[in-house]
Amino acid sequence: MEFTQAANIKSRVTRLSVQGSLESAMSRLKLIPRPPPNGVVLFIGAVDAGANKTEMYSVALEPPDPIVTYRYHCDSQFLLTPLEEMLADKKTFGLIVIEIDSHS
Repeated sequence: MEFTQAANIKSRVTRLSVQGSLESAMSRLKLIPRPPPNGVVLFIGAVDAGANKTEMYSVALEPPDPIVTYRYHCDSQFLLTPLEEMLADKKTFGLIVIEIDSHS
């Protein structure tokens, strides 16, 4: 579905970059025989390499918590918020301080 929609991107450079990233994602997923227990997160895209050039960046990782939704995000930056939320401290602590005046 996303690959078909990417064909409608007007900018040739952006269209080819998005299509290349989607092809890379599909190839990467074929290399995973069985999804890990928490699922798989893919970060794939063309990143600035300087001197007016880009390089393909591709990382697959298992998140610390199970993935409960599917999200496809096409932007100029990788979407890290869901992973950052998984890494946030989930423990809540309370501290109660009681001062007892022994001079009363």
